Amino acid sequence: MKNITNRIFLVVFFAAVISVGCLFFLFVYQEKTVNKYNALVDGYIENRRLMSEISQKMYELQARVASHVVTDDADTLERSEANIMEINDEITGLFQQMKKRLTDDDEKEIFREVTKSYNALEEQVKVALKFSGQGAEESAEYYICEIMDSYIQKSNEAFDGYYERMKKNVSFEKQRLNEEMQRIVLWRNVSFAFVVVVIGTCLLIVHRSGQRIVDDQKRETDQHNTHIMDMQYKTIVGMANLIESRDGETGEHVKRTSAYAVMIANELMAQGVYPDDITKEYMDNLWKAAPLHDIGKIVVSDSILQKPGKLTTEEFDRIKLHASEGGKIIDGTLEAIDDKEYLDMAHQVARYHHEKWDGSGYPEGLRGEEIPLCARIMAVADVFDALISKRCYKDAMSVEKAYEIIRESSGSHFDPTVAEAFVRIRPQVEAYLREEDEDEGIRFK
Repeated sequence: MKNITNRIFLVVFFAAVISVGCLFFLFVYQEKTVNKYNALVDGYIENRRLMSEISQKMYELQARVASHVVTDDADTLERSEANIMEINDEITGLFQQMKKRLTDDDEKEIFREVTKSYNALEEQVKVALKFSGQGAEESAEYYICEIMDSYIQKSNEAFDGYYERMKKNVSFEKQRLNEEMQRIVLWRNVSFAFVVVVIGTCLLIVHRSGQRIVDDQKRETDQHNTHIMDMQYKTIVGMANLIESRDGETGEHVKRTSAYAVMIANELMAQGVYPDDITKEYMDNLWKAAPLHDIGKIVVSDSILQKPGKLTTEEFDRIKLHASEGGKIIDGTLEAIDDKEYLDMAHQVARYHHEKWDGSGYPEGLRGEEIPLCARIMAVADVFDALISKRCYKDAMSVEKAYEIIRESSGSHFDPTVAEAFVRIRPQVEAYLREEDEDEGIRFK
């Protein structure tokens, strides 16, 4: 019996070594494949950002030249010319960044087209400034409105072509990734099946040893899954905090709004409201999706996010784009996560958290229960924390005053049921703020 047991353990040992080796290889290969796809997506997002910023700077240059033409004051003209040179330097810097990211001949050709258009645009700027200096305002305006605009349009068309090409590359790589993942899953299942057969045979002869092996394997698997889930959540929160930091916010905003959202959902569940929607899985997904509500701010320039004064109509329209762009970013960058319900909620939270109960919100003007429940919950959490937080354009409001606004906006801005739930959990919210945010300067009265 002892010899049989030793032989079985020897077989189990070698089988385990082979299986673990296969699993390790599959894990490394899977990580490498996913990282390659993520790098492609990250490159796509960064290139898109650079293209958008270059286009924006071109329009800003056009606007500065136009301002120069209609100005007679000498000091203003001097400042305007300096500003034009500064914008030109910024565009040159962006072009240099873009050039370093080019990887193939097609991209370099597109870059040459845009560079050519911009060089021509620079020449038109000089012509417009020359006419302006000579007092020929009509000629200057012609170059600004007609000639310069056509070169900007050519640059944008070239960028659009590059954007479409990158989308096709990402789509192709996504399809290839799915095929690779299917093969990895198949081989992983075969490896696991082999392990199960070996362990099952061992259990028939030496139950205690086999049970110990099974228990150890289960514990390692649970730890591995927990580790992966923890890494995913930390990555999501880290990305959200990075985006929030661009407009002067800290990670506390992401942390607090997530906590409020879960508190509200808990209260709704306790009151038996929306029983078909709010489950334990729903709560977990809400906790993980809430930090991504403002991910779309990545497409908004720092000059707007960090502006201390009142935004212009154009700037506010630019800010509003973050909702729809947030939904697009989540659809395009998180598709590799195999959790459709979580992805749907993340999309809804990012895209619809600025919709209002009365239909006056954005980006789609949804009203009432047309707005997803998770977005209605997020709207209350986001507005409340924005009210009690100091921003570059306003001072922090007291918790008392913020709650008054939430109550007053119930039925117009907010879902009345969600707003009432938030009012009911006020003691819980204040206790949380006192515990977590002692150094944040929160005022309660």
